[in-house]
Amino acid sequence: APNAKILPVKALWFGDTVYAWLWSAGFENENNDWKFSGKPRADIISNSWGVSNFPSFKSAPGMDVLSLIQSILVTPHSLDDDYPGVVMISSAGNSGHGYGTIGLPNASPFGIAVGATTNNVFVGYGPFKDQPRFGNDTNHYNHVVDFSSRGPTAIGDPKPDVMSIGAHGFVPSNVIKTQKDSKDESFSLFGGTSMAAPLVSGSAAILIEEMIKQSQNYDPFMIKNILMSTATDMNNDPFTQGSGLVNVNSALDYVHGQNGVFIVSNDDSYENIKKTLEPSIENFNHTSVGFEQFKFPSHSLPM
Repeated sequence: APNAKILPVKALWFGDTVYAWLWSAGFENENNDWKFSGKPRADIISNSWGVSNFPSFKSAPGMDVLSLIQSILVTPHSLDDDYPGVVMISSAGNSGHGYGTIGLPNASPFGIAVGATTNNVFVGYGPFKDQPRFGNDTNHYNHVVDFSSRGPTAIGDPKPDVMSIGAHGFVPSNVIKTQKDSKDESFSLFGGTSMAAPLVSGSAAILIEEMIKQSQNYDPFMIKNILMSTATDMNNDPFTQGSGLVNVNSALDYVHGQNGVFIVSNDDSYENIKKTLEPSIENFNHTSVGFEQFKFPSHSLPM
């Protein structure tokens, strides 16, 4: 995405995740009330973090406060009549390989949860060289990695939604050495669904940029539909792979009307999920957080 810009927002240290989300989505906090500024600061919010141990939140993933806010932020006209929604992409989590291991807020039914697949660009390195799991044969790749979290969520949603590479890749390491004579390399291995999620965010950025170039209208639900409908099937069940491995070339074929690529959606999923989440929405004291409006619009959205 040549024209894309990255907006880093501190949220998990001296900051607040919800504050970071809302600010990125174009909201301003005025006297503890959130007001929409008229335009999101970011088209895509990428999240490489999550909470796997949900009992401490006293709500099942997908119905917890963070997941509800993520679902609301995805949905156009939910927090303000002029609010267009933003694409929310989250790492699915590294709690696999068992089913039902999706945490929060990646269990948000309207967000895009990303699982991890294997790569073939490494065969073991550094501190990982003695571990067989990091010694992949370069002839085998694009398989679901064991640690990638699986669905379903508490409401039966078949997460993750899509997959991307998360096991593993070479990345730069800290340029500041811990000791003067340190033998640390300038690069190391990195992996996890935290790697897979930003790769999908990049694919979404390419897709959005091309749709703007082609003067095509879009919203977060359409971006999710296109990425899922054009993903490459990995021959796993939906609770393991979602729709499959993101294929941005196929997504662009859809935008250009090439190679017979089409998307699949329905209007019932949105209505069913909205009805399922209604009790949690009603029990959430949104005014205490500064939301004047906190609701899913009555009209259906294709999923």
